[in-house]
Amino acid sequence: MAHIKFLDERGVRKVITEIKKRATQAYQIKGSAIYADTDYLAGEHPVEIDAVGLWKLNSGAYEQVIAVEPGWVYNITNDFTIDSDFIEYDASDPKRLTAGINVVAVNTGTAAVPVMKWDLLAMGADLTPYQQKQLTSALAIYSNETPTVYTASANLPTTEAQATATITDGMIAILGAGSESGDVYVATVEANENDSTQNDITWTKLGNQTTVEGALELISNVTPNTPITEAEITAMFNGE
Repeated sequence: MAHIKFLDERGVRKVITEIKKRATQAYQIKGSAIYADTDYLAGEHPVEIDAVGLWKLNSGAYEQVIAVEPGWVYNITNDFTIDSDFIEYDASDPKRLTAGINVVAVNTGTAAVPVMKWDLLAMGADLTPYQQKQLTSALAIYSNETPTVYTASANLPTTEAQATATITDGMIAILGAGSESGDVYVATVEANENDSTQNDITWTKLGNQTTVEGALELISNVTPNTPITEAEITAMFNGE
């Protein structure tokens, strides 16, 4: 295992700067909205809503959402048929969607000439996961040290035969796929009390290297934030 260094104050400031620099392409939850289509406009609806498109309640009145930024997420509260403003639009097969779907704004053009479209996320999905802002590029504080790249924390081994052990004390595991991708775990390996040929393995999550929130958790767990006391130093010298 490579030697693990702690971050001092200067290092922490540098890492936080890098996190902020990479957090430019993040989901931003904008709340609930109505997507008005021709059927909606033909039926009973608030008087302010007079055109096809996205409408959001603001101070008791609906306003059409015209200018959007990449990553803005809305939960649509009415049934509607998608139109050419959606990536998934197919004129030969118009899709009718039920209330509760989440849509995100994406730029299908260029930075110089943006072309904004809506992209369907999921039906009735919990928006909580999108509140975790994704880093545009993952941190590289740790590298995976396990012989296998595990795809879920439930798959991390909890016991091994000592003779063929592949997990060592302090080894780092970085999950490589799925909803836990980027999660960082460190192993604690101890001999099994009842079977001296077996090792017990406990994994502790340190944080995540792909989300802002996870990176901050990672920093807090690997950065010493409580100074060692004189009594603790004395105890160490005394072998206590």
